[in-house]
Amino acid sequence: MEKSWLYKGRRAYRMKNYAAAKDCYEQAIAEGDAEAMYLAALMYQSGTGVPKSICKAKALFKQAAEAGHKKAANALAMLANTSYIQRCAYVYEVCRLRENGKYKEAMEEFLFIVNGAPKIDDYAAECMYWIGMMYKLGQGVPKDEHIANEWLRKAADNSSSKAVNELNLNKGRPEVVCEDDWAKATVYVSDKIRRADRCDILTSLAGSYKSDIYIYVRGECIDLDDMMIFFEEPDIWNQGTKLDICAVGEDAEEAANSLVDLFYSNYSNEYLEKLILQGRIERKIIKEKEKFSETTVIEFDEVKYVNQCMQNFLAIRKSYHLDEDVLSQAKQHPLLESLAIIVLEGCTEQGLKEIEKKLPEWLEKNKRDNNYYWPGGDVCYEFPLHFVIDVTADCVDNMERYYSSKCLRLSVLMKDVYDFEKTINVKEKLAAAGDVEAMFFLAKAYETGHLCVRDKKKVQAYFQMSRDRWAGELAGKYKVWLDKAVQDSGLEMLGQLGREYIDGTFAEAAKKNNSIKLKKELKWLNKAIEAGDGWAAFTKGNICYYGYGRWGEKKKEAYINYQKAAKSKESIYALEYGELCFRNGDLKADVANAFVKAFNE
Repeated sequence: MEKSWLYKGRRAYRMKNYAAAKDCYEQAIAEGDAEAMYLAALMYQSGTGVPKSICKAKALFKQAAEAGHKKAANALAMLANTSYIQRCAYVYEVCRLRENGKYKEAMEEFLFIVNGAPKIDDYAAECMYWIGMMYKLGQGVPKDEHIANEWLRKAADNSSSKAVNELNLNKGRPEVVCEDDWAKATVYVSDKIRRADRCDILTSLAGSYKSDIYIYVRGECIDLDDMMIFFEEPDIWNQGTKLDICAVGEDAEEAANSLVDLFYSNYSNEYLEKLILQGRIERKIIKEKEKFSETTVIEFDEVKYVNQCMQNFLAIRKSYHLDEDVLSQAKQHPLLESLAIIVLEGCTEQGLKEIEKKLPEWLEKNKRDNNYYWPGGDVCYEFPLHFVIDVTADCVDNMERYYSSKCLRLSVLMKDVYDFEKTINVKEKLAAAGDVEAMFFLAKAYETGHLCVRDKKKVQAYFQMSRDRWAGELAGKYKVWLDKAVQDSGLEMLGQLGREYIDGTFAEAAKKNNSIKLKKELKWLNKAIEAGDGWAAFTKGNICYYGYGRWGEKKKEAYINYQKAAKSKESIYALEYGELCFRNGDLKADVANAFVKAFNE
């Protein structure tokens, strides 16, 4: 009976022959098969065997959903609700396509992302920028400066700092457009006005005019009373962010010009003094330059340090539900012991000393978390800053962060380990009932020691159980093939070889029958192997491996034939190939999965 294109595609996919799977799915899609549409969409969504394309995946999901495929409908809904981080990660992947010279595919995906975005945010603006640059450079599309500038302007208007810099939009002071009592200007934020401590100047200056001031970001009006929150949003307030400044009232033009000056001035003392004299801002907002670096240092207090650490450590432990009983139990587990000791003894003076030894290395590894931002810097020296350095508090803070990280790690690891133990118990029951996949799972778990203790004896035992379990099944399939092979070829010697292998006498017979020639048999086997016959490759592999008759041992050729058998189009996985993998200790996950599939087919 002729198999369907969907069936062939699935089998090709299981064999990791993705090109064949894609071709078969396309044939099935041409016949209107919704399941094939869904499976092909998954390939494009994950980039398995084909260039990743959310655009094509979405189109296929939609086509399958319209044909009544429920999973496709759910997948379509999931695509529409991807998180901001997922979208940004996808944009990064598309950028990689462009870097690798796949301009057509990249352009298709960039346009899909921009056109399908429900709201233009940073990830969509990034795509607009690259579309503009590809038109500018002629990458995958004809060079066109006009179209390029249109896309770059769109990107700049949606706060793409790259597009702003490409167009040189924040290099000079913008023009203020004024009509009667209404004035408007568009500014692109420079690096001189990005600090939260500038907010007081902005709100004070805006409030000194009779006109109403409105500032829009991506079409959304920002309330000046909430400007501090706005300034502290790094994802919104970046260099190059586009702001529309509007003023409505009798002094609208003067107000708009002053705000533009604020964004583009160098904040010289003369400029600030001018604002003070005009009554636009209060003198108390400004501090004299020489008073900028006022700093108070509170010396280290050993007693206070120890007491605060112990007190805070107990509170941290309590927040993670790590009481004495829980920690004592964790201490008995080999995988949890070291962390449990750190957490348990951290509340003692000796434990604090141990943590102090490890703290410098931990801080170095986590130095990104330790980069505190001090407002101001070389362009903000005029504002009131008074630093207080409490050495004791800083030391306690670092110790707390280290201890909290260990408590969190222990809490998560305990849950994972205890949950995995439940999984192990379930898998052991399944393995006892003859589940080959469970046997492989347990063998690999005890081999890697991930969330359980390594145990070589159990590894060997479960691998042996799995081999014994599927050996009989595959031997039965082999016997059926042998009978048919002998009938088709007329070579009784071929049947004898196979029966000796099944009976376990093949190795002994190989040594005894060193005068036997296998010319006809090997010729027939070679033709069958070329046609993709897995069992033929398996049989030739046996002859090479054991050196049957005058053929002699050819271990390398044996291994090659066993591999051909394992990867044959019929998904037949050779027993002897598996034994070699066991013997050499290199049974990988894909080989293990192959045996499980062979057993289940």
